[in-house]
Amino acid sequence: MSRIIRLILLAMGIAVSGIAAEPENLLPPVSKQKEPGEHWIIARTQSARAKFSTEEIDGKSALKVEIDSDSGYAFWRVMKKLEPGVYTSSVICRGRVEHKTGPGWEIYSFDKDGKAKMIHMRTAPSGQLDTTIVTGKFTVPADSVSVRIGLGFSGRGVAWFLNPAIYKGGLSILKEPVAENTVTVEPPATSWMAEWLWVKEQKDAPRAIFSREYVLNEEPSCGMVQITADNGYSLKVNGKDVDADMDWKTVRKVDITSMLKKGVNRIVIDMFKIDGFAGCIMQGHVWNREGKIIETLKTDMSWSVEIPGSGQTVTMESQGVPPVQPWRNIPFLRLLPAKNIILQALSTTDTVRQGDIFVLNFKYQEEFPISELKDLKLVFYDNAGNRSALSAFDPVIRYEERIKQIFIELPISRFAAPDTYEWKLEGVTFNIIPHTRNVSLKLGALPSFERNPAVHFSKKPTNIMKSAGGDHAPFTYSTVTPSAQNYFNWTHTGGHMYEVALASGYRTADGRIDLSAMEQNMLQILEGDPHASIYLKININVPGWWGLRYPDELFVSNRNRRALQSFCSEIWRQNSIDFV
Repeated sequence: MSRIIRLILLAMGIAVSGIAAEPENLLPPVSKQKEPGEHWIIARTQSARAKFSTEEIDGKSALKVEIDSDSGYAFWRVMKKLEPGVYTSSVICRGRVEHKTGPGWEIYSFDKDGKAKMIHMRTAPSGQLDTTIVTGKFTVPADSVSVRIGLGFSGRGVAWFLNPAIYKGGLSILKEPVAENTVTVEPPATSWMAEWLWVKEQKDAPRAIFSREYVLNEEPSCGMVQITADNGYSLKVNGKDVDADMDWKTVRKVDITSMLKKGVNRIVIDMFKIDGFAGCIMQGHVWNREGKIIETLKTDMSWSVEIPGSGQTVTMESQGVPPVQPWRNIPFLRLLPAKNIILQALSTTDTVRQGDIFVLNFKYQEEFPISELKDLKLVFYDNAGNRSALSAFDPVIRYEERIKQIFIELPISRFAAPDTYEWKLEGVTFNIIPHTRNVSLKLGALPSFERNPAVHFSKKPTNIMKSAGGDHAPFTYSTVTPSAQNYFNWTHTGGHMYEVALASGYRTADGRIDLSAMEQNMLQILEGDPHASIYLKININVPGWWGLRYPDELFVSNRNRRALQSFCSEIWRQNSIDFV
């Protein structure tokens, strides 16, 4: 039996004999009982609505964590005394987590003064997990007096951890590529089948609630929908808020897997009208573990409608299947769940300095559609799980057919923030999830602020425009097509003032602010013009979810038509202050 197969079986908890003694698992067994000595304990932040338990899965005990909130973390933990040296972690993860990063390991070392240092962080991909082995190597430093080992995750979801193990030494638990979601998934519809819905009477009603119950006879493995409404909507599944938006031209893809269950499932679209035409449309599918579609979800005349507070019976009306007036052709999104392909990179950059090149190299696998390589996005997340921008450019991706290898290169900005980041490659129908995916970004050489001698401008940075008429007030450059080259070209005007807009859509319903797009815009400016002065234009109009959460805080005209926030709203004023 090969060593690789033996170690794979070992990670799955299958005893193997015949060649050499198996390495000792240094972790305590999974148990509900707090036995004398080392044992697993629970830990969570106050914001996490978490439940902890142990369950039998395939005849083995598993640690279970379930979080029913969008914020906070929850972990099973154990304290150990480990001698300095190299160790290997291994655990099998199942479940579903909606956070940017999935469930996995988080290990800290503590010195004699109690100072903590993260020495290991390995996670599975977010989304649906059937059987994913999360493994990696870490080093316990010489000054360590104790090590805290944790298994858990952040954000909403549920996860089971089977056969958690720590082994002494740098074992190779997995070296061969492993594909997630290896079952053949039945493809979704390729065009709209759903209908635009509104009410037949009271067409000027500012609000209408559409609902329907679906019965799932099997345990759902994945559920995805696409939805939009004119003017806005709030989507709920089984009483839980899922998504909200107020731009009908933007069709949104929403993952509802964690809200679904076997049996009766109630879907509610709380629709919001400001003025003009009104309607909502939703379409999606539910898949089982074998990859078969077990239910198609779509708005049609089988739904019901009510106008809250009216006390009247209303009739629903179908506006038809797209394209129909006045919305005509709205986007149709691909709902097939992306396939996670876990790979051992042939080479990767573990440490990189500002201004250097981040390099990846993979062996080509038949699962990769070569036509989609150009659509891969190299994405970085910080330790808090926030998406982060490290470059002003898109990665250069090339496939060398002769040697069947994929090469990816990304120039790291001289202005990127030093930290430790986790990365992955996100595609349309597949994501590349490597075993080792942490990169440490270190300080590089400070950027030079000397101008190119060929450009005849003052070497002192200035934002004052000079002309025969004298000095002029600063002028700014703003564009909807940002690139380092565009900003470099602008420096030839003598101007170095730039505007970056922070749109209201950066604010999410769970209180977070996604700044990655804005950060990349700033890196593009600085790559093109190191002398840049940047000011933020902050949009304090409300995002889509806000108007549906606070309908009484919106502006109402004398014709009872609603718009965005009322400037008299104290909630809006305080939210805007907090946002800024």
